[in-house]
Amino acid sequence: MTLYAQGVLTPNEWLDLGGLSSLSAEEYFGASLWQLYKSIDSPYKAVLKTLLLEAYSWEYPNPRLLAKDIKQRLHDGEIVSFGLDPYCMMLERVTEYLTAIEDPTRLDLVRRCFYLKVCEKLSRERACVGWRREVLSQLVNEWGMGRRSSDNARQPGELEDRSGTRSA
Repeated sequence: MTLYAQGVLTPNEWLDLGGLSSLSAEEYFGASLWQLYKSIDSPYKAVLKTLLLEAYSWEYPNPRLLAKDIKQRLHDGEIVSFGLDPYCMMLERVTEYLTAIEDPTRLDLVRRCFYLKVCEKLSRERACVGWRREVLSQLVNEWGMGRRSSDNARQPGELEDRSGTRSA
C-alpha cells in the first residue's frame, strides 16, 4: 500500500524526484571543494557536510545517502518530529562513521559544530520550548557536555582544545 493510500502523505505536500543514484568520485571531489568555499561564511555547517562526504566516501561505491534514508523512514512509518530533520540525520550518520573509525576528537568537534549551527542557546531560558530545543538539550545530556561544555560552545569560534586552553 502506498504512503498516499495510507494517508501518511498527501500528493500536494510531497514531490517525488524519482530514483536516487549513487555519487561518482568526481562528485565527491567537487562537493568537497564547494564545502571548502562555503566554510568561509558557514564554518559549522561546512564541517558537518564535509564529514558527511567523508562518511559517504568510506562507504563508496554504495553510500547510504540521507535522501534514501528519508525515503526508507517514510515507507517504514518512522515519522517523528526530529527523525526526518536533515541536520539531525546528518549528525546521526557522521556520529556512526566517527564512532566506527574510533575518532572521538572529531566526534566532539562535530557535536560542537552541530550545537552552534542549530543556534539554540540552552543556557538561556525560553518561554516557548520547541522540538529543536528539546532535541538539542537531550543530545547535550547524552554527550555528557552538561552546562560547562555548552557554556564553552556559546562563544562562536571558540572551542577548548585537549590542553584545556581556549582557541579562536
